[in-house]
Amino acid sequence: MPELKADDTILLVDDFTTMRRIIRILLTKNGFENVIEADDGHSALERLKTGEVRLVIADLTMPRMSGAELLATVRENEQWSSLPFLLMMTEQERTDGGDHYADAQTGVIVKPFTKEILAQRISTLYA
Repeated sequence: MPELKADDTILLVDDFTTMRRIIRILLTKNGFENVIEADDGHSALERLKTGEVRLVIADLTMPRMSGAELLATVRENEQWSSLPFLLMMTEQERTDGGDHYADAQTGVIVKPFTKEILAQRISTLYA
């Protein structure tokens, strides 16, 4: 898969505004400026319909539609099935089985994380 470029669109999905702001800052520090946001899985699906998203970064636990449900919906859709997806979770969620989401197109990242860890996880998805 081609490398994620600085001007590619990243969809950031988290129900907490503050968390989206923090992650947006980390993405900006890694050179990614084109970030669009959604506060749950339902609104993320609407954003995905634009066809411009090259990476989804979503929280595992959200109301209305969780990150796991969003991931399942994305993988079931022929248009989005190979879209790189980074699922954010707590250490406890990872310990409770969150690693089972990881595959070639899906990475797992444990909150809190640094800009370096975020960059590494993103580059792994595009390797």
